[in-house]
Amino acid sequence: MSHRYAVLWETVADDKARPVGLVVEQDDRVVVEVRDDLCLPRSYSAPFQVLGPDLVPVQYKPSDPQYYDQVLMDLSRGFIIGKEGRVSKATNGVILGLLAKHIWPLLRKEHVGVYHEKARTYPAVAAYQKANYGCAPEPARTGEKPARTTVRAGTGSYVAA
Repeated sequence: MSHRYAVLWETVADDKARPVGLVVEQDDRVVVEVRDDLCLPRSYSAPFQVLGPDLVPVQYKPSDPQYYDQVLMDLSRGFIIGKEGRVSKATNGVILGLLAKHIWPLLRKEHVGVYHEKARTYPAVAAYQKANYGCAPEPARTGEKPARTTVRAGTGSYVAA
């Protein structure tokens, strides 16, 4: 038996979206693999009670093919349903492979790297920091005069002045 899966996307700006997880059909449940901060159930296994087109109550169990569709409809209220497909098995290894194929590469492109230590030496970065953050605060001053040091030429030794 093949198992269906779908990629969930969230909108992050007016015209931008990013993938956040997967919905994978298994034999006895539907697994939702997303970040913890989205607070979604990790799996759906309780029967869905819905009204049919003629307003007759219909109950879908996890073994019914319509159950997966009902979970997608439930999740589509908050997420965009992206690419859909089928896999022969729905094990944890297969789910990790699907995450590696459909989710993580796109999120890595969005990842903002840490500035290199020398970034502030570039004129554009320095101008941006000055305009947005002002100058660095002056160190706290005490009543004592700071001790001066000088360097003797050629020796590399420091002498208090």
